[in-house]
Amino acid sequence: MRTAEGRINMYKKNVSIMAVYAIIFVVYNILFWVIPFPKNTASIVVYIFSLVSIIAALGITYVAFKKGNDVKSKLYGFPVFKVGIMYMTIQILFGIIICIAGCFT
Repeated sequence: MRTAEGRINMYKKNVSIMAVYAIIFVVYNILFWVIPFPKNTASIVVYIFSLVSIIAALGITYVAFKKGNDVKSKLYGFPVFKVGIMYMTIQILFGIIICIAGCFT
């Protein structure tokens, strides 16, 4: 059984993780709309999928920490929250590459 102090620490960890994802979400939105590059169809599609990846990573991380720190993926043995973070990072990097490539077409 968890103590009250343990629950408070877990709550603080969840709040800080949500704050990091909120900051990533806001910064990504601001940078996407402020940086002057042509907003073609490919960049809008990548933008939408990047937002979905940020929201999915938040959900994956929340579920992973809600059940405990030892939640493992059954396929590769990676911690579940690392899979969400890797997906978000790769999607955002791919999105930046597509937006840069769209500037040269």
